[in-house]
Amino acid sequence: MIKVSTIKEFSHNDLITLLEAVYLTAELNNDDDIQILYSKLNQIANFNFSICCSFKLLESNHIQIVNTININYPIDWIELYTSRNYHKIDPIFKSHISTFQPQIWAHTYRKVNNTTNGFINKSKQFGLLNGFTHGFYERHLAKGSIISFAYNNNINLDKKDYNILCFIVPHIHNFIIRCSNKTEGIRNEESTIGLTTREIEVLNWIKEGKTNWEISVILSISERTVKYHVNNLLIKLNATNRSHAIAKAFKINAISF
Repeated sequence: MIKVSTIKEFSHNDLITLLEAVYLTAELNNDDDIQILYSKLNQIANFNFSICCSFKLLESNHIQIVNTININYPIDWIELYTSRNYHKIDPIFKSHISTFQPQIWAHTYRKVNNTTNGFINKSKQFGLLNGFTHGFYERHLAKGSIISFAYNNNINLDKKDYNILCFIVPHIHNFIIRCSNKTEGIRNEESTIGLTTREIEVLNWIKEGKTNWEISVILSISERTVKYHVNNLLIKLNATNRSHAIAKAFKINAISF
C-alpha cells in the first residue's frame, strides 16, 4: 500500500489547490454544487469518472442508499449496477463495507476469485478500467459513505494522486453526510464539541503527520497519555480514524490549515 503523505509533502501549487478544495467542502450547500469541487480537484489529481453516495448499513451487511451524487459516471452502468444488485458481488464495495480503508481497484481485484470476473469485465466495458475507492462510517448514525474515482485506462495510480485523494476524501465524506442528513431531516452536528486545549494541540500535531511517540516528545508527555487524548478525540468527534478526526475538527472550526 502507498504510504499517505502529510500536507508538507505536497508541492506549493498542489497544496494551495487542495486546501481550496477542502474549504469548498465546508461551504457547499447542496449536491448540485459538488461539480465545482471536482473541477478544482481534477486540476491536481488525474481521474476520468467519479461518484459518491451515502448509505445506511443494516443487519447482515444489507444497505439502504440514502443519497447518490453522480459526478460523471456512465448512467447506463449505474442503471445496470442497480438493477442487477451488483453491490452483492462487487469486490470493491464488499471490501469497503468491511474495512472502510482506501482501495486501489487493481490491488483488490488481484485478491478475489474467478467468480467475480464477469462483473469486473462488465465494468470495464463501460470504461471503468481502474480506480480508487474510500469512505468512512459514522457509527452513531449507522451511516457511511463510498467515494470512487475511476480511470478509463489501465495505468497504475501514482503516489501523488493516491495521497491527494486520501487527503480530500474525509472532507468529501463530511459534505455527503451533511447532504444526506438534510435529505432525511436530521440536524447536523453543532460546532460546540468540548475539545480541551491539550486535545486541540494533539490534533494539530496529528495534522502535521506526527506519530503518537513524536507528539509525546514534542509535548513532553507520555505516549500513553497521547493515546488517551487521541482516543478521546475519536469519541468526541465520532471519527473512524485520525484523518477522519482532522476533517471533522476542521468542519467545526476546531483547527485550520
